[in-house]
Order: sequence, then C-alpha cells, then structure tokens
Amino acid sequence: MHYNRSKNAAEMLVGRVWRGQARGSRSQNGAAQQKFLDTLWAASLIVQIRP
Repeated sequence: MHYNRSKNAAEMLVGRVWRGQARGSRSQNGAAQQKFLDTLWAASLIVQIRP
C-alpha cells in the first residue's frame, strides 16, 4: 500500500527531472541531475530487494 504511493511519487519525480534534462539545461546542472537519477535508481533497486 505505502510502497505503491512512494513508487508513484518517485516515478513522477524522475519524470520531472527527465523532462528537465531533455530540455537541455546547463552541463553542470545536467551532471547533478544525472547523479540524482543514478541515486534514485539505486534506491529503487534497494526498495525492490527488501521484503
């Protein structure tokens, strides 16, 4: 129950960041966003692994 809500929130957040990247922000900003996406991706894997 709680997992689905947080998953949806994460997907919305990723979508927002992704659109920001697609718009072509400054390179430094893009690098920070990519690092954030990688962190979010790793966190989502950890959440999936947990029982």
